[in-house]
Amino acid sequence: MKKGRWLILGIAILFSLSTVSAREIFSGWVVSEEPFTAGDMTFVARYVRETGRLIINTSTDRVLLSKGDCKEREDIQYCFLAVDFDEHARYEHGKEYAGINLLITLLEPTIQVEREFSTTAPKIMERVTIQGKVKNVGDTNANNLVYADSFPPWILVKYSTTPIVGNSVRMVVSYLAPGNERPFRYIIEPRDYKEFDSAATVSYDYVGGSTIIKTDPTYLEVASPVSIKENFSDHVAKVNEMVTYTITIQNKDLRTDLSVNEFAIQIPPGLDVLSFTPNLEKKGNALIFQNMVKKDSKETLTITLSSRQAGKYVVRTLADFTINNLPIKKELSQKLTVSSTDIVPVLEIEPMQAKEGDYYHITATLTNQGEEDIADVDTSISGIKELPLDFNNRAVLRRRTLELYDAELPVPEVNATTTKTIHLDGSYNDSRGRRFSFSTKEEITFLPGPKVLELRHEIPAFIRPGENITIIIYAKNLRLQPLSGIELATMLPKGTKVKEGDPYGSISLKANEEKEAYRFTLHVFPTYKKDEINIKTIGNAVYDSEFIKVTRQATIVIGEAPLQPPVLEEIQPSSEEQQPEVQQNISEIPLPQEEQGFFVRLFTLLKRLLFG
Repeated sequence: MKKGRWLILGIAILFSLSTVSAREIFSGWVVSEEPFTAGDMTFVARYVRETGRLIINTSTDRVLLSKGDCKEREDIQYCFLAVDFDEHARYEHGKEYAGINLLITLLEPTIQVEREFSTTAPKIMERVTIQGKVKNVGDTNANNLVYADSFPPWILVKYSTTPIVGNSVRMVVSYLAPGNERPFRYIIEPRDYKEFDSAATVSYDYVGGSTIIKTDPTYLEVASPVSIKENFSDHVAKVNEMVTYTITIQNKDLRTDLSVNEFAIQIPPGLDVLSFTPNLEKKGNALIFQNMVKKDSKETLTITLSSRQAGKYVVRTLADFTINNLPIKKELSQKLTVSSTDIVPVLEIEPMQAKEGDYYHITATLTNQGEEDIADVDTSISGIKELPLDFNNRAVLRRRTLELYDAELPVPEVNATTTKTIHLDGSYNDSRGRRFSFSTKEEITFLPGPKVLELRHEIPAFIRPGENITIIIYAKNLRLQPLSGIELATMLPKGTKVKEGDPYGSISLKANEEKEAYRFTLHVFPTYKKDEINIKTIGNAVYDSEFIKVTRQATIVIGEAPLQPPVLEEIQPSSEEQQPEVQQNISEIPLPQEEQGFFVRLFTLLKRLLFG
């Protein structure tokens, strides 16, 4: 039984997952009554020696603490750890200002996922029910939460209480408050004799950031009469080092032989075949197995390989069997990395092509294939927005593999098909002081999602601290078909607070319709320090079985609106004498025709008397 398979009452599997519930934004000593900054917020802490109490003034509240206490206000936890009157204190004009040791953490949602499987060893075409719930057991809101569970093409999603998007299910919750939960239930049906590690992902936003978590995998194995196991003796090797590639085919049927229609092992250019077992036949760059596998027996195929040049190689195997009149087809692959240095970098990206709204997985490892431990290995990963990341002074033990990076990342919004190259580079010194460098790279292609939904903010351009403003969110359907189940949520920065309404909502839109989704009143605290307020609205929808995610950002400037210069009416000067600086301040008054000549002569005379 693989790790990750837990049996409950013989039929059900239950998994739960929690995230870290707080993020440290300040830890250290401050001086009483001196302002200090934590994250993007400013605080003042005052210690009262007579009572032994600490008062922390925030933008909206006061927090009173005794030494050793921790208290929560909104999304922040304050801890008073210690007080000092010597090293960390300050004395000025005979007054004592104590040193205060504080820990301030930004609280995050604590999301827990439970999944229950009716069986993890289904027969082919047998339906498997997966049900459970997503719970927020933390103290703050989780916004724009997306629960996603994806399956390979050979597993069909037959039913779901949440939207079915291609071969996956997605549950979108614009706002999951503390203590709330959302249930789900869906049914899948395997159509092939294969194995699969099922793991769901949950992404969500909160004040201060965003998070993607992944459940522990549940191992699903469709009861197949055929088992194939393949492996290299070592997945990393030096140039000219021999490695052994072994494949075992097992027929578990007790009554029927396994017919082999095709079993071809493709050897890529650059790998040399040194030897192979007699049950294989070499044809070009392929090794072919054509025998029948008897009932309740197995066949083992062994190949010895080496390479004279460094590189990454993939050995692929195409298998086509028939048993009990049922076809079984498999495509297998194993990777081998050959290097001229002791440190071998391996970068893996799955899938190599991903669309907006999906996720992709990056793994970066270093393998020391030498006979000595190597210390102080410096490595960097770069190529996308979430990177670069630097890993300095890492030690890689001999014949061991060090995992540097393992992450599930969302596909960014792109307007056109975009290919990114991710690099894994580094260097190290061996025991003799010689400097070596290594490098590898992989490409991933991001595909744009369909243009379905458009968001718009109606907001003022300027606001002063202490004021309230109304923000209106509009959504527009860009398609000729109705769009339902649209979930929207607006993210707001620290230093602001919703006074009226909710910054989230759900709507449906007719074809090409635009309408108001929701509105709310936002209050900006008088102590807000930044020059502008940045807000972001995220919308989720399902269109034509595809998950659509749209974001819209807006900026409100802090301060007074600039004064507009007065608009002066431009009047043409008299034809007798051009005086624009005088005439622009005189409004022309229509006069009867017979009186116009007299007034023209009078104005001309006055100008000569006044201005010469």
